[in-house]
Amino acid sequence: KQALVNHAVEFGNREITPAFNDLTKRHGILFSNGDTWKEMRRFALTTLRDFGMGRKMSEGIITKECRYLIEEFEQLEGKPFSNTKAINYATANVISALMFAKRFDYNDPAFQAMVQRENDIILLTGSASVWMYNFFPWLGPFLKNWRELIKNVESNMAEARKLIADLKETLDPEKCRCFVEAFLIRKKQLEDSEIQNLHYHDENLLYSVINLLEAGNDTTANTVKWSLLYMAKNPQIQDRVQEEL
Repeated sequence: KQALVNHAVEFGNREITPAFNDLTKRHGILFSNGDTWKEMRRFALTTLRDFGMGRKMSEGIITKECRYLIEEFEQLEGKPFSNTKAINYATANVISALMFAKRFDYNDPAFQAMVQRENDIILLTGSASVWMYNFFPWLGPFLKNWRELIKNVESNMAEARKLIADLKETLDPEKCRCFVEAFLIRKKQLEDSEIQNLHYHDENLLYSVINLLEAGNDTTANTVKWSLLYMAKNPQIQDRVQEEL
């Protein structure tokens, strides 16, 4: 209580390790602190709720993607298979719909590579050599996993920049379709009103999108995979789940 309540300001910030500091430059939602974190978190929660997070509106996006996922499973005609990639693609598409108002075909090579890099980033971030970087940053050029992590992050950032640039070209303030457009509209409103804008800039947009894509896809996909495994091992639970749905 002394730390988290009575001295919340002093103890409220998140520890940013050297690795995450270099990867995110303290922009975005997950690895920022202070006013930037508060504003980006508030904007993300408000915007995602506006687009249906936790409401009926988001169910349409999820249901639509489920149909594509079922079609993918049906093509295997009951043969044993790993569902990892298909589920990763499905969850990535749901998040992409909220971020970019766009879904990708499961067979799109660029999309497959992007999702694979997202998974690799999560694994590499937890590797021993990357944690060693936190203690000895000067070792970075000599650590294979650190070099691979930087390469994957930069590649996904380049893909995100392209998608953001496409949305900038077609931006219509009267028709907001996704998180990126909501951010761009807010940024333009502040610029037009000449209000000091410390948080709504391109780097915060880019890193916020990357944060939501990578963290959201990994956690959601793993939850779905464990749920399917649990129901496969306990078939009686499937009826209860179907009733709830």
